[in-house]
Amino acid sequence: MFNEFSPTRNITLTDQSIVQGDRVTLVTVRGNLSESGVSLASIDPTAISSVSRRERVRGELTITIPTTLDNATWDDLLAEQIDEGWVNRTERVPGQDRIKIHLNDSRNYSLGIAAVQVGGDPSVARTPSYLDIEQRPQTMTEGTTREVVVEVRDQFGNPVAGVGVNGNTSAGAFTVGSSTTVQTDDRGRAAFEYTAGSSDARLNFSFDSDPANVTFDATTAEDANVSVTVSSSPDGAGRGLTLVGDAIAFDGEDANSVPGGVSFTIQNTFGTEATIVGATIIPEDSRYNGLSDAATGEGEDRSELYVVASGESGYADTQTTGTQYTYVDGRGRSLSLTESQNERAYDTNSDSFVEVSTVVGAAGGVSVASGANATLEFAEVYEVTTNSATPVNISDEDVRVIVSYTTTEGEQTSEFVIHPKPPAVGGGGGGGGGGGGGGTNTAPTVSITDIQVSENGNSGKVDTVDVSFVPDDADGNLDNATVVVRVGGTQTDTQTVNISGQEGTTVSVTGLNGAEERGTVEVTVTATDAESATGSDTKTENEA
Repeated sequence: MFNEFSPTRNITLTDQSIVQGDRVTLVTVRGNLSESGVSLASIDPTAISSVSRRERVRGELTITIPTTLDNATWDDLLAEQIDEGWVNRTERVPGQDRIKIHLNDSRNYSLGIAAVQVGGDPSVARTPSYLDIEQRPQTMTEGTTREVVVEVRDQFGNPVAGVGVNGNTSAGAFTVGSSTTVQTDDRGRAAFEYTAGSSDARLNFSFDSDPANVTFDATTAEDANVSVTVSSSPDGAGRGLTLVGDAIAFDGEDANSVPGGVSFTIQNTFGTEATIVGATIIPEDSRYNGLSDAATGEGEDRSELYVVASGESGYADTQTTGTQYTYVDGRGRSLSLTESQNERAYDTNSDSFVEVSTVVGAAGGVSVASGANATLEFAEVYEVTTNSATPVNISDEDVRVIVSYTTTEGEQTSEFVIHPKPPAVGGGGGGGGGGGGGGTNTAPTVSITDIQVSENGNSGKVDTVDVSFVPDDADGNLDNATVVVRVGGTQTDTQTVNISGQEGTTVSVTGLNGAEERGTVEVTVTATDAESATGSDTKTENEA
């Protein structure tokens, strides 16, 4: 926003919000409003479509915006983003009041689009535009039932409620036959229960103003389909993800001692690498409707979802306060490792539902090599009622989990029903970080001993961070360590180093990027051994 005093003299009043690090937010304005006079006029834009969903994008990205501000002004507004490498340059469009902002084609961005309207009736400005598959089975066993979730989005990429979606299948059946219609909920999602028949199937989904007359056309944005491979053998046996050992209940880094966390290990039995991109938790007891790690920071024992495999880790952490709990409805709670999303939470203080954002690890999805193991953790389960939340001992409870992943064949899911065993006496941490092998391996430990912070002059902006830590392992099979740096709560760098043979010795990692962020520096070091078991330590610059 700026005041224009003449064609050559403008005074900016607010900072730009289009590019902030990896977050790109575009707000479109619609409608016409005209007023004349010399008195103050109030302009009240009406929100048409708010950003409730972001997409990860990359490549040669250029943002073109209408503006009467010149290049020099936009370079000043984007100076920090240019210095940090998020923006390459700006460019005036010849003969037009437009500026092009060229982004860095080597980086990933989180894109959100919103819309506001001035004047007129905003109720007619937002329409369903395309259909997206959110959850799907790739392989199924004959007679088993899986949930397929589709989402209807508007022209700005945000969910639309109250839209009828028609589903039909070439084999097998939905709950009421081979064809059914489901209305989207307040998150724009329609959930279909599908039971596999004796042969492979193609599931078609379409939306229209008259769902009864929908004709499927794979070339249109209103339609989408899912191919399901059906087998008579156990789902995924020898060609998918399989459970390894027993699931374990654990108590994370919260204020209580109740083991409400779930940890389980899976093995990739595909012949190729699989990348875990998210997971869903569905407690069989419907009273267990809340999820919260109730701990400061992110990572193992400290995030609602944490995944680790062969030293590579990822997480999804909902940014709830002490009285807020991520809501787990009858379809469970799905969390993505690859994109920040808004999730529904319940606030016991205000006795109301709220929207909270998620933070994901910089690495995104977690790659699992063929034959390797990965450990997944959910922290922790609560029973949420009016004005109160009670931690649940999840030991010996049935929990359904769905792991979402990609392979060379595309997106897939594997579903498991687990029955977490109680934690070992004296235990309480996570499930061991992906060992799952012989059962005798001891997880490594690590202790951060020093954190040195270098600022850019006296600006208060963190330039670099040096970290020293001591890893140890009773089995003498240390493999690597991953160091994650956060400044003011924002992750600025991550680096993995080889620590093989360095049991009990000091390891130093220098020159970690502070990204010119302001705030307290916090470092997490996760040590991984040759069996993929992990141990971690987190300290701030004031604690080391």
